[in-house]
Amino acid sequence: MRWLAGLLVFLIAALAFAQFMLPRLVERAVAEALEERLGPGETLRVQLKAYPTLRMLLGQFDSIAVEARQVRALGEAGVLIDRLRSMLYEVRVDMQALLRERELVITRSRQVNVEMEISESSLNQYLWLAFPELEGMKFKLETGRAVLEGEVTLAGISLQVRTVGQFVGMDESKVGYRVQELEVEGFLLPKPLRDKVIQILGGEQMFFDLAKAPLPVVVREVKNEEGRLIIIGEAKGD
Repeated sequence: MRWLAGLLVFLIAALAFAQFMLPRLVERAVAEALEERLGPGETLRVQLKAYPTLRMLLGQFDSIAVEARQVRALGEAGVLIDRLRSMLYEVRVDMQALLRERELVITRSRQVNVEMEISESSLNQYLWLAFPELEGMKFKLETGRAVLEGEVTLAGISLQVRTVGQFVGMDESKVGYRVQELEVEGFLLPKPLRDKVIQILGGEQMFFDLAKAPLPVVVREVKNEEGRLIIIGEAKGD
């Protein structure tokens, strides 16, 4: 009878470990691996779900939810992502790589949804860093549109310029600013002249390429909202 009681204690302890401690240990390992991939951020939260919980030891998960804030996922010169959320479904992970090397290797996933939020402030910091010649201009994000206005210097002449446009998906991985209206010194330019001035200002070079991010993204939708951009997409496979 004593051995039976000991067995019951062992089983209860094993179940308690699987139910409460195992998810925390694996979540911590996934978070450390993601920090290596995404770079340092303000906060990073990971939530794992698997039923039964012991499937985690085999690297099998029903879902993995990730939320990160203040992530510079495109390098020091890239745009700052104020919030990144990702949801992975029916996931298989290489547990040996995760636990030994703190490397997140996803061997299978049915779907990986990604949502990025970029604030007006972060967008302007990126603008001035990537395009120093536009340091006198500033974006204002509004519902359904993005306004870029300020002072630019062309051929030694300072001009007040105002553009109205939208951030849109330019191909499967790029998000860029598409100008719809252009005013110079209060004069609304007709389309042929507008297009020529846009080329002088850099054309459609004002974009960021999410294919170069540590978590490469295929863009599905871009929302221009008050004070922020929302980019919705799916992660590419490795």
